[in-house]
Amino acid sequence: MASIFHALNTGTWRTPASWLENSGYPVAGDTVIFGAGFTGKITLGEANACAILDLSNNAGTLAFGTSILTVSALATLKGNLTSTTGYLAVAGGVTLVGNCTGTFNMLSLYAGQTLTSNGYTWPFATRVVSPASGITLVGDWVNNGLFSFTSGTPFINKTTTEALILHGGLSVGANTGAGNAVLQLTGTWSGSGRLQHALNFAGNSIVSGTVSIQNSTITKSAGVTVQTTGSTLNIVINSSNTLNTPLTEMVWNNINITNTAATLTLTSPIICVGNFTTITGSTSYTTTNVRLSQSGSTITITPNNTGLFIQ
Repeated sequence: MASIFHALNTGTWRTPASWLENSGYPVAGDTVIFGAGFTGKITLGEANACAILDLSNNAGTLAFGTSILTVSALATLKGNLTSTTGYLAVAGGVTLVGNCTGTFNMLSLYAGQTLTSNGYTWPFATRVVSPASGITLVGDWVNNGLFSFTSGTPFINKTTTEALILHGGLSVGANTGAGNAVLQLTGTWSGSGRLQHALNFAGNSIVSGTVSIQNSTITKSAGVTVQTTGSTLNIVINSSNTLNTPLTEMVWNNINITNTAATLTLTSPIICVGNFTTITGSTSYTTTNVRLSQSGSTITITPNNTGLFIQ
């Protein structure tokens, strides 16, 4: 039978005296509550688990160190969290009910759950792992640390108009699924996994290394600077993609269209100062330092010899 444990005294997770119940310690299936009267610190000395983690009235500290806490249901978060390499792994949803503070490594999310922000910001890193299902946003999710897609093909969906607001960069280490939430990015976009989301450069950003899009729309807010030096944008097979990055404010380095079935729509002219590579039939064609513009279904490629658009 599942039990409920209330944090009472400073101690380790597996010390019975750390808990009001003073009998055993929380395990998978149990509920853990940090109440307003608890101002101490519970420390994980090894991997642990529970079903529900309720920090909604937390006035103390949950210290992970190098250990992982796995929450199979809902994690309600507020207050001080600390770790070095340890992290919180959640499978059943995350709700923020106050400010989270401390020096904390990472929130690891299994896809197929809901993120509810209640207007609060998550100040730490987040990664999304398999399976191939969606995470649903209730309210804009503002992520101040690095946000990573690391395995499977997870994706992010909105409930109504929510956005995933990324202030600490985006790493796409694995292909994403097709999500309908817009990613608003400030920071560095890296990782060659295929991004199947609309992405807007909302703040000054860097495109690092090789990045890839599939069925995506890329836009840029006015006045934002995006550095693309040394980067390659792959526009992936069997997909329809839109670029809206005005040429007077942004240039791309290398652009590589990987298959004739890939469709590129330009809502404004763009500059490619590296190699622009596309495929006709079974032949690959590459040209360098060009301006691309579109009229109807025709994209015109012209030399960009003025140097006016090179960052």
